[in-house]
Order: sequence, then structure tokens, then C-alpha cells
Amino acid sequence: CNLIANAGEAVRNPYISCLKDKYKDVPTFIVANGPSLDRNIGQLKAIGGKGLIISVESAIVPLIKNGIKPDILTITERSKKTFTYHLENRAFPDDMALLGLALVDKQVFPSFTGAKIPIFRKGEAMNEWINESLGDGSNIDGGSNVSHLAMELASYLGANPIVFVGQDYAYGPEGATHSRDAAYYEQIGKATRSFVESMSVVYVEGNDGSPIPTNQLWKDFKLGLEMKIMTHPENLFLNATEGGAKINGTKSMPLAE
Repeated sequence: CNLIANAGEAVRNPYISCLKDKYKDVPTFIVANGPSLDRNIGQLKAIGGKGLIISVESAIVPLIKNGIKPDILTITERSKKTFTYHLENRAFPDDMALLGLALVDKQVFPSFTGAKIPIFRKGEAMNEWINESLGDGSNIDGGSNVSHLAMELASYLGANPIVFVGQDYAYGPEGATHSRDAAYYEQIGKATRSFVESMSVVYVEGNDGSPIPTNQLWKDFKLGLEMKIMTHPENLFLNATEGGAKINGTKSMPLAE
């Protein structure tokens, strides 16, 4: 239903192929919404002009609250909550682009005033069928998590290195689930935060080598990202998440460095 509702957006806007390798060897920072984002969000302001900043959907609220403008916002979720949590009644800079899957909620693309590109999802039958009629065949593997899409998008753009920020895949101090400025800590996101907090705890290796708490969903997302990293030996992946779970295939480095 979302793909059909977004058909007009797909034909009115450019295809993702227009950006293939357009940012060759440009450092790109993928900003996720983990608890550690609060620790170094101020340092993101120093990136200005030194590289691209790609925000995953839920990180956009804390970034804008802290005066940081990403170059790209990327979205994967089909649920209406994506719009109500992160876009509804919120103002964004006109020079920020939205590069989201073509199957997102039908309210997302019309609500966005800047440049936008609906992306057809690789390997999904309905996306590929509609792409044959409305697209140019270009697509991206969206994975199972928005950070997966952001990583594949950065590689598609030719970016290098690709730097992860706020990519915890784990609970923070006192059980924090996300950045304190995220929509999940507003009244509107209370139900989702409560759901995450209620999940059974498992442990993974942290960036500091010690066991840290997470849940099975985040553990699976982390594994999915690690598997994607393995398929891109042409890219250097840096993990500037100061905290969180260890992500195999990345080199840990402080964001300031």
C-alpha cells in the first residue's frame, strides 16, 4: 500500500542512480540514535565541510535540537510512527535531503520540503516489480535496520571512510535506550521506549572489551551490520561510538580524532 501511495513521489523525483559514486572518497558520518550520542553530539558540529553527515531516522530529532544539520536523512520504517515521532510538526532545513525507501509511510515524502529521493529496495519482489515500471532499475539493499540502509547508501555514494557515531546496539548508563533528546523520551514516544525497556537482556562484548547489556533485536541488528561490512572490503569502516557494542569489521577511533 505504501509503495502504491508513493508512486507519484517516485516519478516526480530523481532516482538514486543520479548519486552513484558522486561522493567518491568523501568521509561520511552515519549518526545513529544510541545513548552514546549525547556524549559527543557537540563534536559533530566540527565536521562542517569535512564530510557528509547521514542521519538515521530517529537521530534527526536530537541532531536538530542541538543545532546540527545533516546532509541526508534516511528512513526505512513502513510504520506511521516514523512520521508522527520524527517528522510531524517539526521543521527541517531546506538544504537537507531525504533519501528514504519508497515503501515508507505515505505521509513522509509529502511532509518534507527539501530534495528527496525514494529508493527502491533491492531483493524485495514488490519493490522490484514497481521499479520495472516507475524506476530506472537502480536500488539499494535496505537490510533490516535503518543503519544498514545508511551504510549501503554511503557505499553507493562512493564514500570513504564510513564512520559510525551513536551506533551503540546496547543499553547505556542506567538502562538508557536512546539519546536523551530523542522522540522516544518525549510523551509521544513513551510506548515504544517502554517496549524496548521491557525486552529481555542479553550481553555482548562492548567497545571496551567488557560485557554490556543489550537485547536480542539489537544483537541481531549488529550482526546484520557486521555481515554487510564484510561485503564491502573497498571501504574503511571506523567506529566512533564512544560506548556501545563492539562492531566487528570496524576500527574504533574517538570522534574527535
